[in-house]
Amino acid sequence: MPRSLLLVVCLLALASVSNTNSFGVVFVPAAEGIGLDVAALGGLRTIENLSSIIAALIVAPLIDRFPRKWILLSGFGCGLVGVVILITLNNVPGTIIFFVLNGAAMMQIFGSLLAIPSDYIGGRQLNRLMGLIIGSIAFASILVAPAVGNVAERLGWQAGMMVAAGVTLVAFLLSALVVPNYRLPKSADSDLGFIQRYKAILGRKPLLIMLASNLLRFAQLAAILTFLSTVMIQRYDLSLGVIGFIMSGVGVMFFLSSVLSGVLLHWLKTFRILVWGGVIAVILLALMLINELPLVLMIPAVFVFQIVIAAQESTGTIAVIRLAGHSRGAAMSWNELAGGTGALVGIGSGSIGLALGGVTGLGIALTSVAFLATIVSFIALYVSGYQDEPDEPGRPVAASAHSSSG
Repeated sequence: MPRSLLLVVCLLALASVSNTNSFGVVFVPAAEGIGLDVAALGGLRTIENLSSIIAALIVAPLIDRFPRKWILLSGFGCGLVGVVILITLNNVPGTIIFFVLNGAAMMQIFGSLLAIPSDYIGGRQLNRLMGLIIGSIAFASILVAPAVGNVAERLGWQAGMMVAAGVTLVAFLLSALVVPNYRLPKSADSDLGFIQRYKAILGRKPLLIMLASNLLRFAQLAAILTFLSTVMIQRYDLSLGVIGFIMSGVGVMFFLSSVLSGVLLHWLKTFRILVWGGVIAVILLALMLINELPLVLMIPAVFVFQIVIAAQESTGTIAVIRLAGHSRGAAMSWNELAGGTGALVGIGSGSIGLALGGVTGLGIALTSVAFLATIVSFIALYVSGYQDEPDEPGRPVAASAHSSSG
């Protein structure tokens, strides 16, 4: 895989969640500006997840029939139009359009972006690059979100979202100018019709079970990111500034863990990360939320939990790529579907637990999700007979299929 393309893919990964993370930063002032209370805007935001789910169901079976470049341009184009409409209209209809377009955009972007490395390489090198690319997503929180927050504080929430629009525009231009315009070689699935391709994906039970495992992992990640500030305020009475530093640390841990898990996957092994890592996640959630740890222990526990979850995110995505055969883009779109569904599951179950039992109730709900994720991971690896691939030379599938350069 060319180094210039790897750099661009990492930058595109950062930009992939820029709109979503940025809106999270300006959530409260945006609600005031749009004329909604925070709870109502939070309810509307589920449209983003639903849009991603619907787009994945419709587009995923066909996504490998088109060049990755076209799908990326469509995804970042949708995201750019959505954020411009949000800023320009500044009302409820504009916000709904933003959520619909941004949800569909993320499905398209992840579907093509995370499939690109496996078009070029395999074996241990694929592990390394996938870990790096997935880890780069964290820089949307580390770099973009603080910039959006500072601009929004000085010039208003719409100005903050203009920063996100700028990042999305740069990603669109990079996709147009640098990403190669290639089609995948013909395969047994290439000439299947829509329904046949749909059945081909649904017929791969090991793949579906692994996607279910990732769904439950996304649920944990979404819930922790959503409710961490609530836990820190209710139990430890921390200021938003201190919580901001903690969240930045979470982003750094996500990047480092994702990269290192990819580099060391041949040694750590997929089973250890997904199954035994799941056991560790269950224990950590129980300690952090059901028990009341002192703050001096709570913060390290949060970081360790993020390390485990980030390693599982990267490893689970690599496992899905390898179980997907020639439907890599489709599998990554379905992984985004798992992400959107998982976010709804995690935030929904967490909200119910928090309403019924406070932070302890939140802990019981999320610990249950983590335990189920561990069981499903074990079943997925057992049913598929999954084995970690040994190191192997690059296999430039895409390079031999170039029709032109973009």
